[in-house]
Amino acid sequence: MSEQAKAIARRFREEVVTNGDMALADELLSPDLRYYGPPSLGPGPLDREGLKHVLMAYKQAFPDLHETVDDQLVDGDRVV
Repeated sequence: MSEQAKAIARRFREEVVTNGDMALADELLSPDLRYYGPPSLGPGPLDREGLKHVLMAYKQAFPDLHETVDDQLVDGDRVV
């Protein structure tokens, strides 16, 4: 399970965040996702659509944004 979780997290960073593939976000992110980000994103957690909206705004603001995954840690169902 941990290798699968790491692969999903890596795909999310590389293909969704870096490449802007929001259709893949629907495949990789749970429909009941709750994203707890920095307070600047607004009060309370974001749902999947809210996170996609933020990611699209980041991509528009920083079109050359590129994230590389060098290390990953897994604890249960969480990957960082």
